[in-house]
Amino acid sequence: MEEIANTRQRLHPTILIVEEDNGARPSLTRNLRQIGYRLLVAANVEDAFQWVSGTDHIHADLILIDLLGKLPEEALDIGRGLRAVANYHSQTPL
Repeated sequence: MEEIANTRQRLHPTILIVEEDNGARPSLTRNLRQIGYRLLVAANVEDAFQWVSGTDHIHADLILIDLLGKLPEEALDIGRGLRAVANYHSQTPL
């Protein structure tokens, strides 16, 4: 049974998306779901940290951050923080 779950995860990777733009979020998530990705969607940084620090969070294979008004290094720092709080592998892509 574990092998089936692992195969499913490889076929349908999970992306943690932090997207603050209310206009972009629906089309982004719709397009990614249509091509088979599983999504964890947070509307802001606080929601994302709350999601990953809970006991029921789901592993993500990629953290995608699009934060309005943030410098690239700020977004990377946020991604690294999310990765650490969630106990994701240090090589989980940002």
